[in-house]
Amino acid sequence: MLLTSLVVGLTMAWAPVPQAAPISELQNAYKELKASEEKKDVDSIKKWALETAKLSQETKKAKPDADAEVQKSNLAFADEVGAYAEYALSAAALTSTDNKQVMDLRDALAEVAPDSKYLAGLNGKYISALEGTGQQKKVFPFAEKAIAKDPGNESLLYVLAATYFERQSWSNAATFGTRLAQNSKRAQLIGRGWWYAGCALAAQQKWGPADKALRAALPNIKGETALYSEALFQLGIADYQLAHITHDKVMMRDAVDFSEQASKLGGARAGQAANNAYTMRKELSTFR
Repeated sequence: MLLTSLVVGLTMAWAPVPQAAPISELQNAYKELKASEEKKDVDSIKKWALETAKLSQETKKAKPDADAEVQKSNLAFADEVGAYAEYALSAAALTSTDNKQVMDLRDALAEVAPDSKYLAGLNGKYISALEGTGQQKKVFPFAEKAIAKDPGNESLLYVLAATYFERQSWSNAATFGTRLAQNSKRAQLIGRGWWYAGCALAAQQKWGPADKALRAALPNIKGETALYSEALFQLGIADYQLAHITHDKVMMRDAVDFSEQASKLGGARAGQAANNAYTMRKELSTFR
């Protein structure tokens, strides 16, 4: 028993340092990757990018070369081509029009380099690819995970704001709606973001923040009647509540105005908006 333990201990102590493949193999893999790019052969790009990345990692982990200058050169080359392999996978995914190919390339990059700087640039296209292949159920879980490393991505923020709103998770919907509005540069998404945030805040009876968010949404959602009318309806209620809290007659007038506008746009809320406007206007005449 003692002899066995000693043998095991010596074996572990003498475990060899991993040996890297000859640097020529890494050079060849990189050469094949570049050739594949010139041919625009996506399957070959994926094959040689993965091989280049693997050999690059092996080179960096292996026993150092006895010649310090050779070692320095090998490591620099490994870093360079390893980074290029990540770029190649990303570029192939970005230029591909095949949804399954996009997902395959992005997943390959995530597996070989989970912290790659190129992953964030693929998030929007990956979501579109999931939707384009009927995998909508995977979109929200993907967005939940990806947002941590890509916090300003409007595609991810939109998915999260919309899904949390649909699930009536009002606090989360308000948070991600606000972040969408603040990070997007597209008017439509800015409007959607403030709309999600404002309606979610109204659902929580946070009247002041709801008023600000919904007013910010209005200029950007005028072309979307359903959203615009709901925003007006919610503004009527929010401003009515704020008028009573602050004793602000101007706010009460705004509540009437927003409710009347909502009543004229039709839709499921039109009747209720008209009733609200009538009640508010009667109250306005004696409001102090």
